[in-house]
Amino acid sequence: MLENKNLSRLEQIEDEIKRITNELPQISTSLFNESHKEILQEFLFTFLDPKDLNTFLGLRTTAGSSNQLPPSLNDCIKSFTKRYNKKNAKPRIKGSAANNFLTVGAKAFSKHFHRDLSNSFWGTCSGTEKQKNEQANRILAKIIMDAAWINLHSMVHDTRVFEIRNSEGYGARWEIQDSNTQPSSQSLQGTISSYASDDKPIIIFRGFLEPQMKDGHIKGWIH
Repeated sequence: MLENKNLSRLEQIEDEIKRITNELPQISTSLFNESHKEILQEFLFTFLDPKDLNTFLGLRTTAGSSNQLPPSLNDCIKSFTKRYNKKNAKPRIKGSAANNFLTVGAKAFSKHFHRDLSNSFWGTCSGTEKQKNEQANRILAKIIMDAAWINLHSMVHDTRVFEIRNSEGYGARWEIQDSNTQPSSQSLQGTISSYASDDKPIIIFRGFLEPQMKDGHIKGWIH
């Protein structure tokens, strides 16, 4: 499933770029004219397709990859750092400490970190709510700063997910929903958060990921 499927397409793009480079004048000897602009426009808006744009953004193309552009890093972080609201929780007392709440990312981290028995990557989740939030933020930054595998693809029931994995295979996952699709009540509870603005897609943080392993689902991804 994680195998890159667009190597032949990358070769086609490389050949096309070489062809265009040979046709365009050297900047030092000539200025672009209308015909040169047409060549570039044809390449950008006709030759390239949406999946190619995702390739240039660093995304992998695998079985089930989506043509949709990925969510922005800002939107992903907003979904991750949103306040966690427990199902059927009592209303918060007005004037309570602003930092005395758990974020969605921290809640997901508290339910996930135990899967790595060595604590070599996730570490532990403990302390005050603020400390847990900071621990979760550091883990997400650790994954993003070492991003080695990024993909936007479909899973079961046509669920679109955006995944980022680091060089060791640890990662984070978001679900992408159309703005005109009403999220289920379950999707807005627990360790899940949504963030949407106007007609932008709804970004829902789904949780952390363990490296691919044999019989991972059976073992509960504990290693």
